[in-house]
Amino acid sequence: MTKPAQITINAEKCLRDGICTEVCPCNIFRPDENGLAHINPDNAALCIRCGHCVAACPSSAISLNGVSGEQLEAAPTKPPTFAELSGLVKSRRSIRSYKPETIETDELARLFDLIRWAPTAKNAQALSWIVLNGKEKVLKLSEAVIDVFRADDRMSGMVAAFETGHDVIHRGAPHVAIAYGPEKYSWGTLDAAVAVGTLELAAKASGYATCWGGFTTRAASLSKSIARSLEIPDDQKIFAVVMLGKANFRYFRIPQRDEQRLKFI
Repeated sequence: MTKPAQITINAEKCLRDGICTEVCPCNIFRPDENGLAHINPDNAALCIRCGHCVAACPSSAISLNGVSGEQLEAAPTKPPTFAELSGLVKSRRSIRSYKPETIETDELARLFDLIRWAPTAKNAQALSWIVLNGKEKVLKLSEAVIDVFRADDRMSGMVAAFETGHDVIHRGAPHVAIAYGPEKYSWGTLDAAVAVGTLELAAKASGYATCWGGFTTRAASLSKSIARSLEIPDDQKIFAVVMLGKANFRYFRIPQRDEQRLKFI
């Protein structure tokens, strides 16, 4: 169980600007008659440890769990331009043909470390990850998925293709990442989608390729055997799967997409 957040305010540093009161989603701060920030005792236990207060305080007057703003990494003063972000988003492809070599473990760790900052519902940070390294381990997971699909006639073509040596589940990717969390966590699917979206852009920016593992996610929703094959406890659920590796081919153009269906009201 997560320990209650510990919030402290340095009265000497407080600028009495009311920023913490405005940005806190849980109404934890309130000013006194002189504008000095104080903790609202009625709401203190509601803190979700999002860090908005520490991040927004210009004078580093607030500490969260013993860490002040001065000890935190500074936010960039100049974010990527829209054109830079646009190029990254538009050029990301769902890759289904991978080079056989794996990505170095420290490189994978760097990508997954970044996902810690992807937003989660109420800052729950409830998801965990498993990354399969190497084609043999990935193929074993593909076999487990195919075994689930054998009972479904609609998947007979996929089963037949797999049995002739074509891994139509994970497409020869050298890595497969699985996001899982408490089965009763109702926001797991949304949190995992945001995390995978973040991972895909981080991978693209680092020269790597990804593709959502929809078949494995589907099989995991049908049978606990997938989670058990990965030694995931029965009270945990697989929320998302993504393939990861180096693309076999380079993509030179950005394909067209339908016009956005958008209405302003």
